Amino acid sequence: MTDWMKEKSGQEGLEAESRFRIWCESRGNTLYDPPEKMNINDHVDFIIYNKKGDRYTVDIKGLKRIDRSGNKQSEWTWVEFANVQGKRGWLYGKADYIIFEHPNGWIYVKSDDLKGFAERRIKRDYFAETPQAAKYRIYQREGRQDEIALVELKELIKIGEFINDKK
Repeated sequence: MTDWMKEKSGQEGLEAESRFRIWCESRGNTLYDPPEKMNINDHVDFIIYNKKGDRYTVDIKGLKRIDRSGNKQSEWTWVEFANVQGKRGWLYGKADYIIFEHPNGWIYVKSDDLKGFAERRIKRDYFAETPQAAKYRIYQREGRQDEIALVELKELIKIGEFINDKK
């Protein structure tokens, strides 16, 4: 288990993955865990075969807080251009879809569509000074090399597919 998985946010991410697995399998899909290297390096949480036998890979994103002391909320989510080591973030991973948790379902966004949206919409000319100011603007946490920005979930619904039947 990595250090990240021991943190509260890491545990919450694993819980979102578990909710997605249960939901997805209940609809007749088959999910496999990828090899550890694929999960870490390529940002792939699951390999999915749907009922037709089509294969695709996904990276699951649970509901997020705006800042570490806040509560999880469903209006905004973070996108990661660079990770804490300054390497390419999950936005540039190899998953076919990024799937965002929503209180009423899941938002499926093709990775290339999300990447294009983020590269067009996020202002990268200067960094936001606080997480709250990171709406469509790059933010870097103190002591880290990450580059993250907040985007509205309702905007992701427009470029993806919202499946509104979470149970």
